Amino acid sequence: MTYELCKQLKDAGFPQIIRIQTSYYKNNGEEQHPSYSVDGGDCIVNPTFSELIKECGEKFYALNFNRGFKIKWMAEGYLDDDTIIGEAARTPEEAVAKLWLELNKDGNNN
Repeated sequence: MTYELCKQLKDAGFPQIIRIQTSYYKNNGEEQHPSYSVDGGDCIVNPTFSELIKECGEKFYALNFNRGFKIKWMAEGYLDDDTIIGEAARTPEEAVAKLWLELNKDGNNN
């Protein structure tokens, strides 16, 4: 995922846990791959697909692929009785990240 999307996740409260083989960005946007677990500190985590799904929890509902569109992936979730749809994305990871942002937007009750 892009540095900008990962920074949006961090700014919205996404957990910043860096484990072995978790990629992350330094604050200057330089991507890193640690060989051991470290404290996130000032780094910005580039979460894996499974970490994104895990953080959405039971609110995650579906991931859809739309053939024929340039931006092909959309993730859906539930918040209370409402269906929440993340913005369209180019990858499944980006789609779930955008869903997580929607689910955790100010004003949404978790």
